Amino acid sequence: MPNGAEKVLARIRVAKYDMVPWIHSKGVCGLADQGSSDVNFNMSQDLTKSEGNVVTAEAGFAGPREPMVGSDWESTVTLWCTPTRMFVTVEAKDLEKVQLFGNAAAKKTKGRLTVVVGTPEAVKESLPDATLIGR
Repeated sequence: MPNGAEKVLARIRVAKYDMVPWIHSKGVCGLADQGSSDVNFNMSQDLTKSEGNVVTAEAGFAGPREPMVGSDWESTVTLWCTPTRMFVTVEAKDLEKVQLFGNAAAKKTKGRLTVVVGTPEAVKESLPDATLIGR
């Protein structure tokens, strides 16, 4: 279990990353890389301290307008958290071997994988044309 996590929501394996999106009931969401490579990070965001930034969804995504907070790791992995879902984007050359586990769906586009993590309803609402679904 990653530091600060209370519950792991899914698992995302892509390129050199083996990531787990997680939450804590105190209003914190996070993303940790659990891989055996030299990549190791655990980024988190506190939704209770957000400035209430409401971000327009990326093209191809739908869902409610909610406050979002975000962070990134070396400009290749980005985490956006809302009260009802998480968005993870990974920029990588090798997107052929993608595995999702848990409540997650993803879509590949030109060197980028975008993953939505949340309830099945939130995932379907945010990414209705997902090409990969978690199991």
